[in-house]
Amino acid sequence: MSRRLHCFGQSSDGQLGVRLAVAPQSPAMIMKPVMVIGAPRGDQGCSVVEVACGYEHTLMRTEEGEVWSCGGNEFGQLGRSGGSGSGSIYPIVFNGARIIQVACGSKHSLAVADDGRLFAWGSNSHGQLGTRLPNKQLVAHQPKRVILPEVIQVACGAAHSIALTENGRVHTWGLNGNGQLGTGLRPQSSEHFVDTPSSVESLVGVPIIQVAAGGRHSVVLSVSGAVFSWGENLYGQLGCGDNTDRHHPGHVKSLRSMKVVYVTCGDGHTAALTKEGRLFTFGADTYGQLGHGSQSHSIVPKPVLELMGSTVTRVACGRCHTVVAVNRRMYAFGLGSDGQLGLGSTRNAVTPRPVPDTSDVISVFAGGDRTFFLQAPGVISEEPGPHCRLRLPRALNLQRVRLLLNSRDNETLLIEELEAVFSSASCVNASFLKHDDTRFNATKSNHGIELDEAMETFNLIASSSYADQHSEVMQKSVELSLLGELGPSPPDVEALRLFIILPCCHAFTPPAESYKVLHVPFASALLSLTAIPKKIIEHWWASFAPRHFNRVVRVFKSVLEYILSLPDVLQTSSNAVEEV
Repeated sequence: MSRRLHCFGQSSDGQLGVRLAVAPQSPAMIMKPVMVIGAPRGDQGCSVVEVACGYEHTLMRTEEGEVWSCGGNEFGQLGRSGGSGSGSIYPIVFNGARIIQVACGSKHSLAVADDGRLFAWGSNSHGQLGTRLPNKQLVAHQPKRVILPEVIQVACGAAHSIALTENGRVHTWGLNGNGQLGTGLRPQSSEHFVDTPSSVESLVGVPIIQVAAGGRHSVVLSVSGAVFSWGENLYGQLGCGDNTDRHHPGHVKSLRSMKVVYVTCGDGHTAALTKEGRLFTFGADTYGQLGHGSQSHSIVPKPVLELMGSTVTRVACGRCHTVVAVNRRMYAFGLGSDGQLGLGSTRNAVTPRPVPDTSDVISVFAGGDRTFFLQAPGVISEEPGPHCRLRLPRALNLQRVRLLLNSRDNETLLIEELEAVFSSASCVNASFLKHDDTRFNATKSNHGIELDEAMETFNLIASSSYADQHSEVMQKSVELSLLGELGPSPPDVEALRLFIILPCCHAFTPPAESYKVLHVPFASALLSLTAIPKKIIEHWWASFAPRHFNRVVRVFKSVLEYILSLPDVLQTSSNAVEEV
């Protein structure tokens, strides 16, 4: 049987893509799952792989990279001219760009192309499009290019936007009344906004792999399962144990050891899904959207007890409701006023309730006061994680390097990869992770790096036909870009991994004339670390197998020997000797 897209919830502006035959005064809603007949189709049935929901509009992305829209269009959020809403699903024109992800805010939309371009359209009342429109216009009816290079992921809050770029950097723009941009700017008022992208500098070096946004808060996830949040915290949706808004990213400490693989946000609540399929929720619970059964806001992440013993594979948050996939069945909880729970009524549910007629569910989507899900009979159940594959920042591993070395254009491709990775602290810190669960929960006793694989990878590169060019590219990238990102107080333990990865690199082995621009600045950055990060690296070194510790010693010993061999060493290199 072919794939099918189903929906339920509010449809007053046609945002479900289903035409309703209702009396003029009757509420426009669907309270039980119905198939979206007009959804784009392909050889396997419905070709939709992702659905993004704003408050009154909907975007659908197909496996071919097309984007279709329906619903309210008062602010151009459908990507087409005309202000009236439409229950008909029509494609958006991107002039040949293949779209790999879409996101919706309250009244704006974003789309990422496979070549890294970012497009935005809809309302720009608070700078949420990230581009200044001509004549100070506040609405863009067609997609506009956002000047931000190599974007791989996006998320939208009600009126702010967040993007992840290929180099692992997080960028934000739009409304900042509650600090939801995370840049440290103190808002002058609740309407304060920034209309161009700014880097969240306090996350530099942390290997971020996913971004998410709620109404007025933002959340990101690291490669080892660390969760960081900032912005509005009225209901505890940041999960930090209090109700204080934050203008910088804060670590959600209680989730560190839980092996989180996906995060998602509602208007005032947040959900985190773990590798084992456990679901944690926190924040607003006015309508039961946390699923705890108490309707009490939670300032710390708590497991949804009703789902304990089951494996949750997918989760999505609407404005005030939450839906999950468990054993290919759908469950819903929270606000039900518009039928968004699919239970056949408008009652709220404070604990997870099975949605009737939902079998073979592979993906769930929610936003505003509505819900969508994809059915695919015969598909093998997938591991807990995102509803569709997300593109990740660059990182090195042995398999990737072997693939590039065996490709026809191996010189160009590998050089490009090495330049990108070694120009970014975040990318280096995401490299050579262990393949089992020890890659999660990075601590002073667990760096999560497969050092033997790192050594084998660098030895493979060093023995290639273009070893000298590869070494030069790595040295220059570290010298010109990466070293400038290192500070005395890294934001997280995961940002310290580069201090044990770089000495494994063969580009660090022959000091020669590179010691002044490579080894000395690296050693200086290491010595400049504050007490806690320095102690963590000492713990890591102490845990090294002798072969790895000897490697570190040999690198710096060879630098000292080279410096001492120089003429007039006492006059010209005393400072370098002291630092190394």
